[in-house]
Amino acid sequence: HDRYSYLSCLSWAVLVGAGAAWLASARARRVDLRLVWAARVACVVWLGTFGVLTWHQTQIWRTTDTLWQYALDAEPDCTVCLYNEGALLYNTGLPAAAKQRFERILAVRPDRAPRMLGHLALANASLGDVRQAADQYRALLARIPDSTEAHHNYGVLLMSLGRPQEAVRELRWAIMLEDKPLFHANLAVALLDLGDLAGAQAEAERAVAAKPDL
Repeated sequence: HDRYSYLSCLSWAVLVGAGAAWLASARARRVDLRLVWAARVACVVWLGTFGVLTWHQTQIWRTTDTLWQYALDAEPDCTVCLYNEGALLYNTGLPAAAKQRFERILAVRPDRAPRMLGHLALANASLGDVRQAADQYRALLARIPDSTEAHHNYGVLLMSLGRPQEAVRELRWAIMLEDKPLFHANLAVALLDLGDLAGAQAEAERAVAAKPDL
């Protein structure tokens, strides 16, 4: 939390300001001019040093990736840092690296399992390990039965595993919890896999009615 350093530095800023004010009136106080110029040079050097340090700090804050990597270098087991970097890696197309971060969170904080299981399932699904992802969604739903996204994502995975009947059940459950056009669209696909053409068409029409560009 480097940004909080300004709180502890406020008193030093006041002290330096007082020193600068004293230097400005030093001639009137008949202080040795050599001391005045030495102090002024010291201030210039001091400001230059802080300028360099500021430039260095902006390199840390340059991107989201450099920020969280710096934080993890400082505290490797920071779960907030691991989660944010994992989410960034997943969103930038690096699910394997993201998976490592999420697994580390589970090792450090097992109590975070309900939240991390969903992210691990997404990472595993992106890596092609659909069965492992399905197991993780099932474990997540055992802990949080009303997780809308888990029901939906689990249903989609079940379709890819060739289990449309179970997929329909999960997708209907997701719709019951939260009515989203995408849920209806995926339910239409699952019903089509079951040969229920009328049901699939009805769900597809609901999806398009709610979101015409879907």
